[in-house]
Amino acid sequence: MPEDFFQCRRKVLICESAREVSLQRKYQNQKLRYSAQKKDQSVDVDFTD
Repeated sequence: MPEDFFQCRRKVLICESAREVSLQRKYQNQKLRYSAQKKDQSVDVDFTD
């Protein structure tokens, strides 16, 4: 195997793990937003006109 094949592979792995982290962060933000929406609904505030 050529040396730069492994370097390229490592770059791909780094990119993939970074993308996974950003996806997890996005998912957590959605969960936080969803729980905030549920709290708003329990106060019976309707923002959907």
